[in-house]
Amino acid sequence: MEERKLRAHLITIYVVTIAGILAAMLAVVLLLSARALEQKNRESFQTLLTAIGDDLQNGNVVSHSSLRKLEGENNLMLRISDNGKNLLYNNSDGPVKQALLTRAEEAAKSEGYDVNSLPLSNGRRTSTPAEFREDGARYLGAVSIVPTKDGYRTLTAVQWIDRAGIWPSLLYCLSYLAGVALLGWVGARLIDRALQPAVESRIRQKQFIAAASHELRSPLAVIAANAAILPENARESAAAGVITAECRRMSRLIGDLLLLASADANTWTMQLEPLELDTLLLSVYE
Repeated sequence: MEERKLRAHLITIYVVTIAGILAAMLAVVLLLSARALEQKNRESFQTLLTAIGDDLQNGNVVSHSSLRKLEGENNLMLRISDNGKNLLYNNSDGPVKQALLTRAEEAAKSEGYDVNSLPLSNGRRTSTPAEFREDGARYLGAVSIVPTKDGYRTLTAVQWIDRAGIWPSLLYCLSYLAGVALLGWVGARLIDRALQPAVESRIRQKQFIAAASHELRSPLAVIAANAAILPENARESAAAGVITAECRRMSRLIGDLLLLASADANTWTMQLEPLELDTLLLSVYE
């Protein structure tokens, strides 16, 4: 019973320690991964803005179908205007898309990028991508003002960035649970091997106590029998009485050892018998 409790206690400590260490490591990995993913999303968003801006600045004809395809493949929402007038491409935009694009333009306007006013410089200017949330989803939005030979064009872009971060987090959590389970199983095997010598030593100790207790009863019986037949003069009778009393006390100690051995082996039984209290007190006093 004690061995099982000790084993369970050690395994619990081991698993809790390993789980804590792995959780700390996982938290660091997730944090670094989230930062790397955030940087990757921003770089990808900037690359898309640059590519679309190049087409707008060079006067290349961009079809509506290609813009719709670009939006679908990259989780993008686009709004393009030419000298302050929205292109026909924007006419089919729904209210949700219009609201998100407007939020991106408002964030850019706070940095000095106003899509409704003439640009102050002849170079291309792009606002810093702003992150905002809508209905629990995360978005990146920015405005790019592109000069052309006939004036200027503005590009407002919003990208949904939530989808890419779900599966890596789930994979990390599953890996964490699998790692804790595997290390817990390995730890249990190692603890069993480490406890095996102690268990075997305890078993041998119990066997020795039981065997020694049985063997000691025989010489005690011989001593007690010889003490009973000693000459009955006063001096020797007192000595024989002491010997007999000590033999009985030694017999009780041996009985206690046998009782402990039986308790360890889960084979002991209770035996009730009457006891005179004054006799017990006198024996303890002596």
